[in-house]
Amino acid sequence: MNEEIVQLIIAELKHSISEADRIKLNSWLEEKNTHKTEYEKVRAAWNQTSNIEHLINIDTKKDWIQVKDRMRSNRNLNWGRWTIAASIALIFGVSSTYYYSTSKENTSTVSLTEYSTGQKQKTVTLEDGTEVILNSNSNLEIHNDFGKKSRTVELTGEAFFEVAKNPDLPFVVITSNSTTKVLGTAFNIKTSLQSTTIQVEHGKVSFSGSNKNLILEKEMSAQSDNKGLISIIQPDLNRGAWRTGILKFGDEPMSNVIKTLQDYYNVPISAEGNLSDYRLTATFDNIKIEQALDEISLIHQLTYQKTAFGFHIKKK
Repeated sequence: MNEEIVQLIIAELKHSISEADRIKLNSWLEEKNTHKTEYEKVRAAWNQTSNIEHLINIDTKKDWIQVKDRMRSNRNLNWGRWTIAASIALIFGVSSTYYYSTSKENTSTVSLTEYSTGQKQKTVTLEDGTEVILNSNSNLEIHNDFGKKSRTVELTGEAFFEVAKNPDLPFVVITSNSTTKVLGTAFNIKTSLQSTTIQVEHGKVSFSGSNKNLILEKEMSAQSDNKGLISIIQPDLNRGAWRTGILKFGDEPMSNVIKTLQDYYNVPISAEGNLSDYRLTATFDNIKIEQALDEISLIHQLTYQKTAFGFHIKKK
């Protein structure tokens, strides 16, 4: 990945990208499947820096020198986060020699087990019996004293947790803008630069941000924004579709259907004309996107075509 592409990705994540550069970035993403993986790695690294005040705008060698100074002076940092954050400076062309030698020297101060996924999902069973299903392009960090004095993990991306009960040691999930605490339950968490969304499948969880703490029960959902402000939101019927492969729509507006399909299939879908009056009631069980669009087109007398950027839907 060259420096120009990294700069385009960072500009998009900072919401400062021009339309011309957005087109250039989209073209690069469509060239190869590996480009999407590289994009997600930069996005994940960027997400990890959101709670590290100085690193939010890393883009110069001067910043990297200051990072090294802080690495020298503080040996009690969370090195899992700092090495990811520092990688943003590295892909801008800064020499990695010092980074690797210093990082290796200090990793003994914080011992972590890290689980990362690429394009595939991964199921992890923790020492306490908790089962974690990690979605693609996600990362889970676990301190090696997990289960002894605490049960704290850190998540970037999306995961489903089936937490083993332990009244003496609450299970805690930390993201860039929220903290979730439970004793034993099942829930889904999805993180991004903009927000963290949680949805409870069963049991009860404590979900906290910068403004308040919420107690959520079965089929309740909440969201924390990039400032840590949390609020109750409408549960998403398809929140678990990435695990089950099943999409359900009950008299859903077409705009919501398109957004859900985009998120699930990870492909852009555009619409031509006003489809606001179109609604969909259907269930798609582990089918390809073309099959889903075929069914929608048949129901509503629409047509679609595959483009260089995704799919385009329009009236016949």
